[in-house]
Amino acid sequence: MKDILNKNNNNGLIKKLAARSLKSAKMRNTFTLLTIILSVALISGLALFVFGVRQADKNQLDTMQHVLYQNLSNRQAEHLQSDERIADSVILKSGTRVGVDDYTIQPLYIQQAESTIASQKVIEGSYPEKLNEIAVDQAYMKQIGKAAKLGTVLELQNFDGDTETFRVSGFCDSGSSSRIYPILFSKAYAAKGPWLKDLPYTLGAKIDGAKMMSEDDFLETITDIGADYGVDRANINENAKFTTSLVMNTQEIMTVVIIALFILFVSIVVIYSIFYISVMSRIRQFGQLRTLGATPRQLKKLVKREGMTMFLIGAPIGLLLGNLFGWFMAPEGWLWINTISVASVTLAADFFTIMISVRKPAKIAASISPIEAAKASGYTKIKGQSAVLHRKITPFNLARMGIKRDRRKFIVTVFSLCISGIVFMAGATFLSSFDKLDFSKQGFNRYSEYQIWISENTINANAEGLTGVQKNNPLDDALVKKIEAIDGVKKVISQKKIDVDYRYENNQRSDGFVPFTREETKSINKYLADGQKADYDLAVKEKKIYVLSNDTAEKVLGKPFKIGAPIDITWFDGKEKRTDTFTIAGELDKGIYNDDDAYRIVSLAGFFVVPEDTIKHMVKEGFNYNRVLLVDIDWPAAEKQVTAQLTRLVDANDKLSLDTLRQQIKEDEQITGRLTTLFLGLSAFIILFSVINLINTIVTSVMSRRQEFAMLQSIGMGKGQLVKMIQGEGLILALYNILFSLTLGGALGWLIIWALRETGVGYLYWNYPLLYGAGYSLFVILLPLIVSAIAIKMAQSKSIVERLHEAE
Repeated sequence: MKDILNKNNNNGLIKKLAARSLKSAKMRNTFTLLTIILSVALISGLALFVFGVRQADKNQLDTMQHVLYQNLSNRQAEHLQSDERIADSVILKSGTRVGVDDYTIQPLYIQQAESTIASQKVIEGSYPEKLNEIAVDQAYMKQIGKAAKLGTVLELQNFDGDTETFRVSGFCDSGSSSRIYPILFSKAYAAKGPWLKDLPYTLGAKIDGAKMMSEDDFLETITDIGADYGVDRANINENAKFTTSLVMNTQEIMTVVIIALFILFVSIVVIYSIFYISVMSRIRQFGQLRTLGATPRQLKKLVKREGMTMFLIGAPIGLLLGNLFGWFMAPEGWLWINTISVASVTLAADFFTIMISVRKPAKIAASISPIEAAKASGYTKIKGQSAVLHRKITPFNLARMGIKRDRRKFIVTVFSLCISGIVFMAGATFLSSFDKLDFSKQGFNRYSEYQIWISENTINANAEGLTGVQKNNPLDDALVKKIEAIDGVKKVISQKKIDVDYRYENNQRSDGFVPFTREETKSINKYLADGQKADYDLAVKEKKIYVLSNDTAEKVLGKPFKIGAPIDITWFDGKEKRTDTFTIAGELDKGIYNDDDAYRIVSLAGFFVVPEDTIKHMVKEGFNYNRVLLVDIDWPAAEKQVTAQLTRLVDANDKLSLDTLRQQIKEDEQITGRLTTLFLGLSAFIILFSVINLINTIVTSVMSRRQEFAMLQSIGMGKGQLVKMIQGEGLILALYNILFSLTLGGALGWLIIWALRETGVGYLYWNYPLLYGAGYSLFVILLPLIVSAIAIKMAQSKSIVERLHEAE
């Protein structure tokens, strides 16, 4: 008899038995399918979203130059353009911006050639060819109150005050809401016209094979190309976004991998629990099969085939949902190769997840002997209670006994429920500890609620830039006194800066000097590298300067600033240009940016900070080098009145602009809103795994014990008592879930907050999420009560007599 199944099977019988089992266990199949669909959809959707965003960035980069070669002569630009290492390029020339009333003109020449590099395009008419032709933005014509008509004659005044007359040959449409309008000139004008003739050319270029290079190889290549044509490293400006794309973003990939592994782990626990409960409820069935001659190997195969069938049905559905999510979230980054790759990895991972999940239940099924199966009643010996002859029979005591029947099932179920609860509470702790106001009070908002700036348009429109505006600085003492006189203003802090040009070895660039006071020297010394100390008076006397972000300098200049090296500085002193040699005396650690007290010193800085007295010696007496005024008020009590008065002051002077804490809070609400939505969305999906498992546990337990319940009812148990017993089992599971989730989840949340604060994140303050915890507790208590009531109703669809005669 033992070999009957083997001899007649040839895999056909096991296949039929698995199909029949799946057909009869619709509820188990539904929960298993939901778990598989969820895991596949979550993993593939998240991966496709991340890859889609990255691909969208790459698509954008395809329309951008890899590098700009600047300060070129026309001959240099043309020779560079013909180099075989340059795959695509465009020559351009950019003139000095000119401010007109409340808008700015940007003169440009752009070579008209076939190129994949995006630039201003003429959409109507033609690009200027003659000396007196221009193309302008349609929005510019609206700005000056004229119809966008080809041939219109315009008079333009350049930064020298000279007026020229041009005919409009074409219109472009930048689509920008900025009030900086491009004016496109002809090639002839770029060579001879007053606006552009004395200015250097720039070549925007794409490097052949750059996408396959490492970041270091790319930087070396563009530097070598520049050197071959006499272009210094300081005049080679690589596209930072492109160089970043050459470096694999391991953080993004690791985030996806960690989340995917967590989802797979939860899937394993849930699917294992479902199949374990299914196997334990079919012990007698497996015993009967063994009696008929089925081998342990065949029973293993039976359970595994059930899991495989569920995978073949659920995985494609989950993959479809994940693909739809990925496409919807980042349609511009959709690629079939990404879809196929993600699908392959996800399906393989989920397949192994299911095989791991059903392995143990399959092993249990195979180990059941016919004799053990015949005696199986669903109860196991309860340690410590077997000798008790008399027990008080109440619904709750029966619930406790029911829970203790199968400790493994109980542990697995509680474990799967707690995983999602712990993750939920850890995330909730992060959200509760996130101080939205402190998040917005970064940068200058650390010290003030308002910042009054010399506007960027004003600086861009001035031929001498910031220094030119500071000749007649609108941020003067009179304005400070007006602000201080406003009721509710506590203090006004002046932040200072002067523009400088520097030459360091073969590099020549523009930057700025930002001052620190004698009192602030302590903060400078705190962050000087290698234990160096700054002597304020000596630094002034010996013209010492201190550098920030030396790692950035290495990328920009090709080498870092060297301590002790000389550096030539050129600046405007209020009357004329001057040049002198300074010494690089020290390097400041990046930790200074995370120090609330020290940040204000370097908040305006590029590479250099210097003693304030050094700047006083550099400029003429009375020269006002304020860059921004920080206004600290009694906030929020005085916000309304101060905002109104500051707005009037700024609106009265078109050289000023106003930033407010309230504006920053509104902008940050979008960030915090997305963060909350993301957390709640992920939490809902993770909790759904546990919900599936809990419903399966309760419903399967009820449906597999219909004969037992019928027997209890036949000896006097009422329907209400039966419902209370099953609900009691669910509540015991819920209480364990609440206990572990609220304690371990809160502890994990505290650990996350502590770790982030150690890295300098100052807007997180540990706060236990009581409301989230209460809501979660209410949910996990109500769910088993509702599910139990529904399951009992389903189980009692037949009469007591019919259920007593059912075979388990």
